[in-house]
Amino acid sequence: QKQSVHTRYSFEINRYNMKRQGSGEFWLSFSGNQPRMRWRGAAVSPRFGDGEITVVVDPVARAMYAMFKLGELHKEQCLTYAFPKLGTPESLVRLQRMRERRAHVATWLKKDEGVLGTSQRLLEINWTRRTALSFEVSGDSKDIASVRLRRGPRVVKTISFSDGASADADFDHDAMFGPPGNCKPAKEIADPIVDLQLKSPHERSSALNDILLVLNDLETEREDWPRVFLLLCALTVPGDVVVMIEDPDPPDLGRMPAVRFDYTAAVVTRGVRHTSEGSVWLDLQNRDLRLRGEAKETKLGPLFMDLVARAGTNAMVYANVNLTTQQEQQCVAYKYPTPTRNMSHELGGIARVGLSFYAISSLDGDDCGIFVAPLPRGRWVHIWVDLEDGAPHSILRSEIHRGGEVIRSTDIRRWTVLSEAKADNLDISMRPKTQWRCAEDHSTGQLAHLGLHEVHKRSMELQDTLYSLQTLQPSFTVLETLGLTGDVAIMVQEPEAPALWKMATVSYSYSVFVVPADRRPPTEGNPVTSGTFSADLTQGRVYMTASDALSSIRLMFGPQVLSVRLEQVHETPVCLTLPATEGVDGQSPRASIQRSAAVSGIFDGVEDVSGRECNRFTFLDTGEHAARVELWFSQEDQAVCRISMRPPADDSGAGFWASVNVKDWEEVYHDPSGG
Repeated sequence: QKQSVHTRYSFEINRYNMKRQGSGEFWLSFSGNQPRMRWRGAAVSPRFGDGEITVVVDPVARAMYAMFKLGELHKEQCLTYAFPKLGTPESLVRLQRMRERRAHVATWLKKDEGVLGTSQRLLEINWTRRTALSFEVSGDSKDIASVRLRRGPRVVKTISFSDGASADADFDHDAMFGPPGNCKPAKEIADPIVDLQLKSPHERSSALNDILLVLNDLETEREDWPRVFLLLCALTVPGDVVVMIEDPDPPDLGRMPAVRFDYTAAVVTRGVRHTSEGSVWLDLQNRDLRLRGEAKETKLGPLFMDLVARAGTNAMVYANVNLTTQQEQQCVAYKYPTPTRNMSHELGGIARVGLSFYAISSLDGDDCGIFVAPLPRGRWVHIWVDLEDGAPHSILRSEIHRGGEVIRSTDIRRWTVLSEAKADNLDISMRPKTQWRCAEDHSTGQLAHLGLHEVHKRSMELQDTLYSLQTLQPSFTVLETLGLTGDVAIMVQEPEAPALWKMATVSYSYSVFVVPADRRPPTEGNPVTSGTFSADLTQGRVYMTASDALSSIRLMFGPQVLSVRLEQVHETPVCLTLPATEGVDGQSPRASIQRSAAVSGIFDGVEDVSGRECNRFTFLDTGEHAARVELWFSQEDQAVCRISMRPPADDSGAGFWASVNVKDWEEVYHDPSGG
């Protein structure tokens, strides 16, 4: 139980895509109320050249100071970071992992205390689910000579201490554990010397992050964290110096001839979590994909689906569905779908961006690098890459983010990259099985009502993946495939039209476009009119505005009166107020709406509307004039995206679309009076 430690060290990292060496110093003091720590590390970065970082941990101030020095760039900067917060879901998981490690250390000490002082052998602890931490003691067994992190037979990190890592040391504690320079709060720095300062060092090192969490917990909870455990944890940090200076390289997914993996996917819809399981085979050489998925809870009961896409010569898609409860099965074959012009343009641009490093995290205790890349419609894919696995680009998890929220997560098992020779063996998995009895005639069969010849129309992710598989670079195809898992049930069962008539309140802004019937409604440009709409059907209140370049109108309808105000350029505003009347046939407005809602919508597929995935429904013979109404609805946002209306052709055979683009959809009523 020493009061202080000072040692010099050298380290070596042996990761699949990062092999680095470096050196530095480490100071530790247990004097005072809280343990204090300081690391100085130097390494050579291919990007920045000679780099050095000094990290000082001050538990009393709950602050961490980091001095960055980049020799070849002749720049340095000192920043202050706050400790990671306790109480977050991730922090709670990591603290529990640290408690498990503490128990391993206690067991190790009890088991091996008899050989301490008599042996130089390696003493080993189970550090994570798949890695072991071993300590080599000095000749007299008084000091730790080296630390090794091992995954199976392969050593991932080695840290060697030239002066021993547990001897008492004499140094100026106040000077050593103060800020290493003129440090400024990181969040106030608008011009960090390099972009790596945008992430705190503890977001790049799970070992440092764990130390900070324990020190924070030690101050707040007074939980027993033994000195020997804190020392062992601190001795693992020097191996992460290089990732504090330099981003780890993203995986080169385009160099994989083929890959296969199993998955468990979770998709959140309307706040409800739906899970599915399956397997993926992806042959990047021949541009073939097979997705086998199982969804146990669907409207159709347990569902098994095999989707095979062959994007090479004579490109085809095969969709085989098996409903086990009904004992029904059908396989449909159809020609590979052609992408839309907008899809080709958007995907082509996004595919060129590629992966970038985001942070270091852990999954089941193992260090992972999180890399991110953009996907269409404002989405981002986050992938967890096992940095300590000897296999190339071992991916353990993927998440799809949109608007700062996780909308889909996939846990990946048995990720296997196949060599070029073994990739040829995938061919048998990439062909529809004979017993599926696949047929291009989709009008007959047990499951003809499911419309399996149009499965791609129900999933934008599948449309993106099919286009990427056929046309774009392999690396982007892998990312799109990771975003596809979890869509098995979506591909088979049609979504239901939203029951908008059941809403009590609603408000939104809109833009109206009018075009001839032989043209599709525009997605952008100058609208005929635009405005806002808000309704409270429980109280019979409606407030609406509409305006163009020359005039504006406001309409307010209430239980007693109807008020209209018209304003025109160079004219005096005009206001008209009339007594309100009953709804249709003397019923309330809400009853009239509910009665007219009996018309059912026809699902026509999912489309991109202003960067949102929106299900398109068609309502025929709607209203007194037998108008055709199309409605686009976002399941994720639970919001209307667009409405279009086309009445029957007039006597001249002409007709017009009235298309309404909808934004800011909310289930609230905005009272213009503020009440």
